[in-house]
Amino acid sequence: MIRRLVATAGGLLSGLLLAIAVTPWSGVDAISGRPSNALVALSSAAALGALVASLASTGDLRKRGRHAVAGASLAVLTVYLLRNLPLPWLNLLALDGTAGLAGQLPLFSLPLVGLLAGWIFGARAPTPARP
Repeated sequence: MIRRLVATAGGLLSGLLLAIAVTPWSGVDAISGRPSNALVALSSAAALGALVASLASTGDLRKRGRHAVAGASLAVLTVYLLRNLPLPWLNLLALDGTAGLAGQLPLFSLPLVGLLAGWIFGARAPTPARP
């Protein structure tokens, strides 16, 4: 339980830090519109998913690698779905962000991806055997 909470908090914090770094670079229209912004959204989500999944998992290098690939795939799929869903309009200008549909804002979608990856892969910790 504690491991899942730590992994979830770490994923949320990592997603927020990555979103803060991506927001000024992707421009006013966030991660929507232009193909280059879609590439930024999907590649940053893949990096975030791989990082959170590999850090939250336990085991040898092969297992961490499999989890990193699964985390990256899950993150890309989540961002793709968030960008295409008709979610409500958010205005994050007070946070030095942008305004737009919720799924197309990195300050919303990337922390959500990190939270999801941390929650899923933090639960995969092995449970001790009971005597």
